[in-house]
Amino acid sequence: MAGDGVTLAADLLADWLEKKAPKIWWFLDGEREVSSAQALPAQGEDLARAFRRHGGRLVVVQDEPGSVKSGDVTDLDALDELLESDDDERALELAWLVKGKPSAPWLLVESVVNEDAKELPPEAWRA
Repeated sequence: MAGDGVTLAADLLADWLEKKAPKIWWFLDGEREVSSAQALPAQGEDLARAFRRHGGRLVVVQDEPGSVKSGDVTDLDALDELLESDDDERALELAWLVKGKPSAPWLLVESVVNEDAKELPPEAWRA
């Protein structure tokens, strides 16, 4: 994994989702632990609760080593800077740290249907 030196607590990601994107719909692409306990897509505030229940530490997967500072991310503004944005869709590639080593990478991706979702009740997303 390229550039695996930026880490953060799952609680910080949960704080970010609650404070910066509570009503935004998100997918977890390739993540198995949180997504097995939380129906997806989910709004940021719901996903935040799932990340808090899971706990643990994450590593940010970087395409280019050195493109982001190494070390521990401890504030929401620093986490903002790590999210990649493409046509108003934000994404962050992460991996769980298991016994100090990164597991398989996965994506936290903002849903492209957020504008349409404003008109739908949450039940419309549940299968």
